[in-house]
Amino acid sequence: MIVGLLYDDDNVQEILSTMGGSAESLAEAMALGARTGLADEAIFAKVRTLFEMAEKGLVRRGFGEEEFLAPVERLLRDRKTPAEYWEMPTLGKKLAMREAF
Repeated sequence: MIVGLLYDDDNVQEILSTMGGSAESLAEAMALGARTGLADEAIFAKVRTLFEMAEKGLVRRGFGEEEFLAPVERLLRDRKTPAEYWEMPTLGKKLAMREAF
């Protein structure tokens, strides 16, 4: 995602404006997201926006890298964080995160 966001000139300024205009506000949003996960609607909306920007940036690069965003897209679709996939009951056994994707 970072490549799609930061290596795309169209996205860099949009990221700062989306996240409040400064690195400090971006850090605050990340800290809030770490505490609340994707349950917070404002955080979820920002994460979704960043995902879409990253996807567009990768598409513009033209190397087919956007396919690597599929696991992130699944997290957003399910509204779960990676930590919520670490142990997931399934038919009486635990499912490792790597098997969830």
